[in-house]
Amino acid sequence: MKNFIRPIATTFAFLGFGMVHAQSIDGSWTISNYHGDAIFVEPETLIGRQQIIQGGFAEGPLYACDFAGQYMTYTSYSRKEFLDVKEFSIVHDIVSSLEDANTIFVNRLNCSGNGEQGLSGTLYPFVTSIDAMGHDLSVAFVIFDGGVIELSR
Repeated sequence: MKNFIRPIATTFAFLGFGMVHAQSIDGSWTISNYHGDAIFVEPETLIGRQQIIQGGFAEGPLYACDFAGQYMTYTSYSRKEFLDVKEFSIVHDIVSSLEDANTIFVNRLNCSGNGEQGLSGTLYPFVTSIDAMGHDLSVAFVIFDGGVIELSR
């Protein structure tokens, strides 16, 4: 029986069944809202602006990296797991935007700046999600300056 199950399990693993892959965050994101109390930034100066993330390039009011050693990682959570993480508790107030989320991805974008002082940076957390069918919900959140920035594409 073991010899029969192993090839089937390997086939399913190879085809990606049961595996979660983050959706691409590449593209142009528009800052659509600011939730919470800003400390230093004036939210109205951000709303309507574009954050572009494309391969090794990023440009916008939140983060920039001009092909200077950008890399991205993510951690995936179920909606319940995400809500249980204290680090993201500020996002709980706007969780209605995540009601359809089945899987939530907490992305970290890093720019090494190719080792040059003043060119490195990090955009974290960049929160995105997909529904139960695997469709991108086209909304993202960034904890920023005492509040949460909402972006859409």
